[in-house]
Amino acid sequence: MTERRLPRSEIDAAIDWTGRAVDCSHCPHRTLLEQTGCGPRWSCVQDRYARRIDRFFAMHPALANDYLSHPYFEVRAVAAKYTDLFRLPALLADPDETVRWSVAMRLPPRQLHKLSRDPDREVRIRVAARIDAAQLLQMIHDPDYYVRQIVARR
Repeated sequence: MTERRLPRSEIDAAIDWTGRAVDCSHCPHRTLLEQTGCGPRWSCVQDRYARRIDRFFAMHPALANDYLSHPYFEVRAVAAKYTDLFRLPALLADPDETVRWSVAMRLPPRQLHKLSRDPDREVRIRVAARIDAAQLLQMIHDPDYYVRQIVARR
C-alpha cells in the first residue's frame, strides 16, 4: 500500500513573489541565514507571504529602507511599517493601495492630509481615523459613507 500524502498548502510553501521556490543561495541576506536571522518558511524578505516578510523586517528593521522600491507590493507595504519616518513621503503615490494604507498608519497626523483624497477608500478610512482634528473637516464630503461616518464620530 502506498502512503497517501496531503498536498502542502500554499502558505506552507517557501515561494517567492514570482511563484518560484525561495532560493537562499542567491539572496543578498544569506549571511543572516547562517546566523539564524532568517529562513525559508519562517522569516524571509523573498517570500510572497506577508507574515514572513514582516517577521524579517521586525528582526532587521534597518534593512527596510532598502526595500521601498521593491517590485512586490507586499515587500514595500511591510517595509513601510519599519522604514525611517522621513522616507514615507516617497510612498504617498505608490501604485498599490496596500502600500499607501501602510503609509497612512505611520505618517504623523499633520501630514495625513496628503492622503485624504486617495482613490482607495481603505486608505481614506485610515486617514479619517488619524488625521488632525483641524484637517478632519476637509473629509466631511468624502464620497464614501463609512469615511463620512468616521469623520462625524470624531
